[in-house]
Amino acid sequence: MGVRFYLHFIATGCTTLALIMASALAIAAPGTAPEGARPGTLQSLMVAGSRDVAPRQVKVWLPPGFDRSKRYAVLYLHDGQMLFGNEQTWNSKSWDIDRTLAALLEKEVIRDVIVVAIDNDPNRRHAEFFPDRALEFLHPPALRDAFVSQALGQRPAAKAYLDFIVNIVKPEVDTRYPTDPSRDATFIMGSSMGGLISLYALCEYPQIFGAAASLSTHWIGSFERNGEIPRSLRDYLDRHLPPANAVRIYMDRGTKDLDALYEDAQREVDSLMQRKGFTAPGFQSRIYPGAGHDEQAWRDRSAEPLRFLLAR
Repeated sequence: MGVRFYLHFIATGCTTLALIMASALAIAAPGTAPEGARPGTLQSLMVAGSRDVAPRQVKVWLPPGFDRSKRYAVLYLHDGQMLFGNEQTWNSKSWDIDRTLAALLEKEVIRDVIVVAIDNDPNRRHAEFFPDRALEFLHPPALRDAFVSQALGQRPAAKAYLDFIVNIVKPEVDTRYPTDPSRDATFIMGSSMGGLISLYALCEYPQIFGAAASLSTHWIGSFERNGEIPRSLRDYLDRHLPPANAVRIYMDRGTKDLDALYEDAQREVDSLMQRKGFTAPGFQSRIYPGAGHDEQAWRDRSAEPLRFLLAR
């Protein structure tokens, strides 16, 4: 079937950010953002990029009562522009992830954690978040070439983006903050295209990440229901998923808006996960009837994947 490709700007934070590098430094000294009534402390790092990844802002959220004598788990999140209030979001919606985490921490139902929120590159989000190693399974070749050209700008960069997280961001975070750097305390989570790149991270770096959460995973790769792109992603997962007893995975979808187009693809992925031996409690795939594809929907259910990843 024919598939039209568009840059996927849902939940991207489309306003261009001014990115300024500190001379000769990979990561500049952190600045503390105004807290207002928001819980915890939000610090901002300016991160130098690599050949294939542009420099960008990384926000680090420290929970209320942050104590340097402790060791904290770390949750890596994508689309950092969309997570902490709606002042800078392109659609005036936000995950408000700090509020949800603070409430869970107050109830003592999750472990101590800091959040590393990586801003996306609005011009390269699709290229950085679509698993590039899945392209070898995308057929026919004409479709693959069109997808790479139109959706990925001829420059797939997901592996480069993951290398940026693992080799630049994580070492600096582990140096600056009192983290537990082990894989059992290092998690990754995202929505839509961010869901794809989170699963990709778990497959490519299972020695770094112990669990991933993928909300409203954008299996279709475009704005149209199709079979070819989801099939390529399943074929990649079939070959590269870590053993079921080695990692934990959370997935979900809504039933409205773009999420309504994921039903077939998610069902096929769930079947694959079952064949690969993934079962509860280490694997969950949930459906949220009536939920759409935006930050409000993800905010309203974010406590569930957070509990899955961070349960005491």
